[in-house]
Amino acid sequence: MLKTVTQIGLAAVIAVGAIAASPQQAEARRGGLIVGGIAAGLVAGAIIGSRAYAAPGYYSYSSNGCYRGPRQCGYTSQRCYVNRYGDEVCRGGSYVCSRPVVCD
Repeated sequence: MLKTVTQIGLAAVIAVGAIAASPQQAEARRGGLIVGGIAAGLVAGAIIGSRAYAAPGYYSYSSNGCYRGPRQCGYTSQRCYVNRYGDEVCRGGSYVCSRPVVCD
């Protein structure tokens, strides 16, 4: 929680610094909108980034001691046969990746 608040605070400081350091434009009616859009984008990016960073890690444990294991990829629903030369030939199927549940 403290990490999230710190990152949001730093994003706010960066946004205020960008507004304060922006050069004055000759056309005053569009300058505020552009700077406001940049500041809003920085704050939104910091919030989204802090949420992604605070998400559970690669192995996320549940209350019953089980966790999602490493990613395993492979083909499913393939039709395989041996041709007249003795080679195994596989056709079709889908390449699927999953993270099976592992319980200790």
